[in-house]
Amino acid sequence: AGAAQPRFGPSTVYGMTKAGLNRFAAGVAAELQEKNIAIININPGFTLTERLARIMKDADTSRMERPETTAKAVAFLARDPMPYTGQIITARELADEHNL
Repeated sequence: AGAAQPRFGPSTVYGMTKAGLNRFAAGVAAELQEKNIAIININPGFTLTERLARIMKDADTSRMERPETTAKAVAFLARDPMPYTGQIITARELADEHNL
């Protein structure tokens, strides 16, 4: 998801690293599932952090994610994580799907 997808652009090293982390999380999830340990890869999206807000102070940031969206997604997943183990979860999609 995210930078691991071809549409992200020419950042080869970043995309390769993100794709590697996605596969790593899926592999660890498969190994630990029988022990009832959930591994979930959460994709927060392009998030407006305090640092980015300072850097982008004159830009339109209305379409950027907010840290609160990811925090709500993590809290939701913590309640019952096993159905999501091994998945790449996009914080915005989960928030929209469950009205977080």
